[in-house]
Amino acid sequence: MEVRALNESETQALQEGFAFAAQYIGQEHPFSDAQAQELYDAILGAEPDVGNFQIATGLVFGEMIITNEPFEWVRIIDEYGEETGLCHKDVTVVCHPISMIQKRLSRREQVDMKQLRDATLGTLEEMISSGSYLPRWAASCGEAVPLSNPKAGK
Repeated sequence: MEVRALNESETQALQEGFAFAAQYIGQEHPFSDAQAQELYDAILGAEPDVGNFQIATGLVFGEMIITNEPFEWVRIIDEYGEETGLCHKDVTVVCHPISMIQKRLSRREQVDMKQLRDATLGTLEEMISSGSYLPRWAASCGEAVPLSNPKAGK
């Protein structure tokens, strides 16, 4: 697995995703938990093929995690592909909030965003406290990143 900072175009895409979300619910970024829920519910009730809005909803969910823990947006490359996700600022624990939301929306699941955030944070905290993950600086030096649970929260 490789974790790297977002480049300029990826950072721009992140900002565009927040703009999609803001446009859809008529609110500005940053979003409250209630606004995140409003967005999810609106997308769930929309036509199934609202890809950009699904991504935007995943970004808003990611921001709910960042608000509560020291995670940051990164680009994650692993055996499953490449995507924008979150990585803890100190250790190589990653989370895929966009995929998490896309899967739930594609299954037309009713989701309590706050509950999902809290459950995800619990899983991430267990992973961090396990001691099974390298510090970010070590991973950036090219060392192997041990992953006992690479798809947490998916």
